[in-house]
Amino acid sequence: PGPSFSSGIFPHCSSANMSSVTVVVPHRGRITVRVQPNTSMQQVLDEVCSKAAVDPNKHILMHGRKAVDLSAVFRFSGLQANTTLDLAERAASAQAGALTVVFQIGGARHKTQPDPNTSLAGALLPLAEALQAAKAEAGLSTDPATSPLDNIAVVYLTNEIPAEQLATTSLRALGLTTGNVLLRVVAKPGSFVPAPLTSDPTSPTFAAPAPAPALASVAPTPAPAPAP
Repeated sequence: PGPSFSSGIFPHCSSANMSSVTVVVPHRGRITVRVQPNTSMQQVLDEVCSKAAVDPNKHILMHGRKAVDLSAVFRFSGLQANTTLDLAERAASAQAGALTVVFQIGGARHKTQPDPNTSLAGALLPLAEALQAAKAEAGLSTDPATSPLDNIAVVYLTNEIPAEQLATTSLRALGLTTGNVLLRVVAKPGSFVPAPLTSDPTSPTFAAPAPAPALASVAPTPAPAPAP
């Protein structure tokens, strides 16, 4: 399962750092969401819309007359703890925008257009060859029997998502649903995709099957000599 809305996607904050945001929903009253400094505002919107039974793709959060940047985490959103926001309908012209993600791996940039609900692992797997090249350049193992996401991390703004969280962190959880964004991919020793590994090559926990053990050669047993 993916991370909870209230905890944020980055495990750097304790419950002592949690505060709340209250969102006024037309015809439904107020909905309070618990947040940590690293909770993305997109997660706040998603939780409010889930509780209000409305489509988050058709709504935004407003602070006064200003739309809240959904790609920002709470501590960089400019909002105070226990603030009150409004849920508003998104303009129709803004609902059909596509998401373009450019992954910077080493000195190369790879342009992709994934669905916002795609996990970082799912978005990166088509770039496995580039990931392996980056690990080789960093002097890390590129053993094909391990996941190409091992020893890989994604850097977005000031946060780093390690290999352990790539499969459970979606682009939407980062607040990325439309527009263009650059994500930096770095080789990070000691960061591994969690077990168990699978034999499904489309899975972020893919591992190539181990070769079958060689059969030991056995000398044929000589036939018994005929009785005299």
